[in-house]
Amino acid sequence: MRARCLFSGALLCLAALCACNGEAKRDPSQYPIARSELERDAPSDDPAELSYRRYCIGCHGSDGHGNGGTTGADLAALDGPLSRRSDAELIGSVRNGKSGELAVMPAHSPVLEDAQIAAVVSYVRKRFGQPPAAAQQAAQPSAQQQLVDRASEAKPVPGPEGNAKQAATPAPAP
Repeated sequence: MRARCLFSGALLCLAALCACNGEAKRDPSQYPIARSELERDAPSDDPAELSYRRYCIGCHGSDGHGNGGTTGADLAALDGPLSRRSDAELIGSVRNGKSGELAVMPAHSPVLEDAQIAAVVSYVRKRFGQPPAAAQQAAQPSAQQQLVDRASEAKPVPGPEGNAKQAATPAPAP
């Protein structure tokens, strides 16, 4: 009897070990993205890439396809938001959040500064190979140039002692 119990216990342990032979299969639309996908490409030292991996990859994925557009906008699609929208529009969406057809992207201004957001937009364009539409590109300065222009709009204002102090003029809303 004792040998039979030991044999049954060993058989159950063997069955449990065989069942745990790797990562469980998942439906491609399942959220969050699998650990293997998150670890597929080793991150570089690029701060923009690190920000993308920390804040964006969970919905948009390491390939930019957003699980076929089910968990986030398909950034790599030829007709996706990168081909239709200017850098200024993308920066506004990341900064303030955006309601899409399938999901809502939260505002990232609480966790990313404007320079970081602009760098992430530039990284995404480089990574997924989607420059802005030619008309938008001609009409809109680059994300980095927009930040430089905003900083250069600071005008000296005389202070109470006659000293010139820097006061930033409010930036126009995108």
